Amino acid sequence: MKKNKAMRTASGLMIATLLTTSIISGTIAKYTTEDSAYDVARVAKWGVTVQTAGKLYGSDYEKNDATSGQNVIKADYTGSVDSGNPYAADNDNIMAPGTKSENGLYFSIEGTPEVMTQVSGQVVGSDIYLKAGDYGLMVPTSTTEAVTEDNYKDMNNLYIGESTNGMTFTKVTNQSWTTVSTASLYTLEDEVTAVNYFPVTYGLTTTNGTPGNATTYNTNLAQTTSKSTMSEMAAEIAKAAEVGSGTGTAPTDNETTKPYAFNYKTTGNATKYSSLTDLTGTAGVKLNGENIIWEWKFENETTTNRGNDATVSDKSDTILGHMIVANADTVNHTTDDGAYVVYKPTAGNTYKEVKYDTETISVTAVGGTTSYSKDIVVVKDRESAQSVIACLTSSLYLDLAVTQVD
Repeated sequence: MKKNKAMRTASGLMIATLLTTSIISGTIAKYTTEDSAYDVARVAKWGVTVQTAGKLYGSDYEKNDATSGQNVIKADYTGSVDSGNPYAADNDNIMAPGTKSENGLYFSIEGTPEVMTQVSGQVVGSDIYLKAGDYGLMVPTSTTEAVTEDNYKDMNNLYIGESTNGMTFTKVTNQSWTTVSTASLYTLEDEVTAVNYFPVTYGLTTTNGTPGNATTYNTNLAQTTSKSTMSEMAAEIAKAAEVGSGTGTAPTDNETTKPYAFNYKTTGNATKYSSLTDLTGTAGVKLNGENIIWEWKFENETTTNRGNDATVSDKSDTILGHMIVANADTVNHTTDDGAYVVYKPTAGNTYKEVKYDTETISVTAVGGTTSYSKDIVVVKDRESAQSVIACLTSSLYLDLAVTQVD
């Protein structure tokens, strides 16, 4: 009985095994067609940064730097500037002969986006400027020397001042003592025959991505050994934004009538960069870690934009300085000793008082969402057209943007 029971148990296991095998065999025998798909996507990397830092101008300057002999702007890279200048109580930014900005305004375009991009930008502003011509300062004789019947004919710089469309000054030549003795008398000082003069020179220096480390000129751009006027520097920035590593020219200056002002803006034909282009590399936009710096030399050298003679440049600096003082006197427009800044409208013996005015520079950002507006001080003649003969304000608006394009 025990043997038969064991056999039944073994048989039962065999049957179970066969049944199981039959089930598996049945599954393999069926025809089945199946397909599946699975995919994952992430957002393409953008990773583009447009950075600005620093300050181009300041209301105070350090005393002479031991190395350069220039007064250096007091500024840090948070944009704050010391305000200890007693003549800049309203914290006006100032420039003067013997001042400079060593690190200036830093800007940079960086990144390797995974999409096609295009750079757009604007560089707009104004430069310190004195138009070619004859200038001087008419100083009341009450502050210079006594004029007598015995000496007035020997004074080669003696003028009679009259109020006609501003002050007009006529040189004393053969006038009688009766006429001279009852007139308002002035002597002509600080006279100069100026050339078209841009006293401040600007440069673009590369910092290798580190603000405040402007040491060498950017060899990717045109300025490799020297500085230039602000307009020339602005053209180089605009050109880099327009053509990048490609060949081409800077966008056209949209301000064609004012030698002291400029307005460069990239066009819709600006270079497009394919995806995965390193914007800081050799195929990029060439604006990686730039510092705009400037210098107004105290003792001017002879160069094209600074005058044909160093003495002429220094005298032109003096006239610009007199102009800014007279402009601050909103009542009489005279210097501290009651003197008038004058220009000679034509060849002859007559000078006229200059006229002070303002112009507004306005621009809309490349993105079209914000705007910039700045009043600049200009000096005009008193002829019918009232042409600008000097600009006393240096200003710069720099706007750069990187946008994805098709």
